[in-house]
Amino acid sequence: MGGITVKDVNALPAGGKLLVAPGTYLRRNLNDTLTVWLRMKQAGKSVDIKAGAADLPITKTTLADLLADAVAMRRKEAKRKPAPTPLTTTLLNKDSTVGEVWDDLFQRITASGKWTPRTTKNNSHRVQRYLVGSTLWKLPIGEVQPLHITNLLQPMAKTPDQQKKVRSLLSLVFLHSMGAGLIQSNPATTAGAVLRVTSKAKVTKHFPTITEVARLQEIYKRIDTLDSKAGTRAALKMQALTCQRTSEVLQARWSEIDLATGWWTIPRTRMKVKDSQRGNHTVPLSAQSIELLLALEPGKPNEYLFKGRQPDTHMSENTLPQAMRRDMALADEFVPHSWRSAFRTLAGNAEDQEGRPLFAETWLEAVLDHQKASEVEAAYVRKQQMSKGAARAMQWWADLLTAKEVAK
Repeated sequence: MGGITVKDVNALPAGGKLLVAPGTYLRRNLNDTLTVWLRMKQAGKSVDIKAGAADLPITKTTLADLLADAVAMRRKEAKRKPAPTPLTTTLLNKDSTVGEVWDDLFQRITASGKWTPRTTKNNSHRVQRYLVGSTLWKLPIGEVQPLHITNLLQPMAKTPDQQKKVRSLLSLVFLHSMGAGLIQSNPATTAGAVLRVTSKAKVTKHFPTITEVARLQEIYKRIDTLDSKAGTRAALKMQALTCQRTSEVLQARWSEIDLATGWWTIPRTRMKVKDSQRGNHTVPLSAQSIELLLALEPGKPNEYLFKGRQPDTHMSENTLPQAMRRDMALADEFVPHSWRSAFRTLAGNAEDQEGRPLFAETWLEAVLDHQKASEVEAAYVRKQQMSKGAARAMQWWADLLTAKEVAK
């Protein structure tokens, strides 16, 4: 932990993390405090444990104290040994009921510590609510058929998540029985296949969008006519020009904006996909975006671009949808998220005078943070793609919305 300096820590952006040792990291919080965390194993799962906190900016002494707290906490946690749970062995046979097999399985899981206390509590609640007292619960394990399980689970169709979790618990019971040599197959697997075939197909809800250029230009221009506050109008335009999600726009801080180079760097912790391997999300700012931001009078690095009513808060995420629905009378025809779909469609279909695509698919996916980053070199490739093409795509889009002559 000796390689970390005070300068490194104080330079952390809001929400940023800094690994100081395996399983130990520092995190800068939104309220300008610094916390040190330990990643440790508890009940077979990795959990984060807070070891200490301090106000920013920190000094060399404060940093040393935080790291010492982390070491002390790790030693304390390492000494903790959960008391073994006495195991009452149940002699199971083919006449054992589903309930009896569950009791035996539950004791073994509890003794092994495979489930966290929360998981144990939730699963016990599901068993009590959906299984105990049912006909299936009292059946000998060897007599259970898939039909018994589907009859139990079908009434839960309106809560598919719970249905799936209860079926998973039943599957554990039958797998435990198979391991004990009581049955040869798992009827819960067959029941699951039957439910998937007979259940109604899940309807995917898509955001509405408009791809007529003249209509999009009219919607963008109408923002200026709103009676809303200047901040609301600016936020609506910022989202339209950058095509980022509502939360990403409204939670933006000045520390993320580089007006000199024309880039907006969004911490990965604020993105929908929080995979740290993908790195922070970088958005190129068009000339129109920079002009908009300059008109906002840049504030302190930790201040939000679009402030809320209370100190140190950002604008409510209901503000933009409400403005479009009520003030712009768009109802369900167009929502803030629709800018993303419109950009992806129009930019993806844009061609030069010879009929060749103006923009590579990877550039557009990078702008929207849709691209996959499963390989090590993906972050480097993504940076190259963004620097070469995404900025051009964003400027083309801004020119399109503002009815300027677009580049071809």
